[in-house]
Amino acid sequence: MTTVKLRERFGQLLGNWTGIEEHAGSPSSPGGREGVVPPGVNTAPGGRGGVVPPGVNTAAGTSARAAMTFKIDVADLVVVQDYRQVRADGREYLAHGVFMIDSGTGGLRWWLFDSDGQPPVVAEGGWHDGEMILQQASPQGLARHRFSVADDRLRYRISIQQGDTGEQDILTGSYRRISGH
Repeated sequence: MTTVKLRERFGQLLGNWTGIEEHAGSPSSPGGREGVVPPGVNTAPGGRGGVVPPGVNTAAGTSARAAMTFKIDVADLVVVQDYRQVRADGREYLAHGVFMIDSGTGGLRWWLFDSDGQPPVVAEGGWHDGEMILQQASPQGLARHRFSVADDRLRYRISIQQGDTGEQDILTGSYRRISGH
């Protein structure tokens, strides 16, 4: 993958973003119990199945401040993401992501190292209609992470699909660009 193609794919995402995230209850917790999701479903940036990392609250009706940075790094072969979420109670969730385009398939891979401390589970995907979509499958469901930029606003959404129940958003975020490309 050449630098030009990497920059073409990630161009709108590059830079520093800050905004607010809204958290809904997970499919396994309609009442919005904090921190419980189906085993094996990665619902948060870097989250492991069964437990959402301490800084991410899936309780219904909660919100948090968050900041993200995307930059090209490692000899222009990867995009590095830094993520910081701060909840109203002051707890933080931190993550460091690495995006790389698979030179053999052209597909996108995303590894997210986070303050939960577990090895990352790779998410895979690509771009569709200007939206970057990455997903992780497990026997309990499918988690989808969606990134899109329009009108200089970054939108980030995490949803879960379990069987035939349809897809349910558990996190939606809207961020404004504070610096960068």
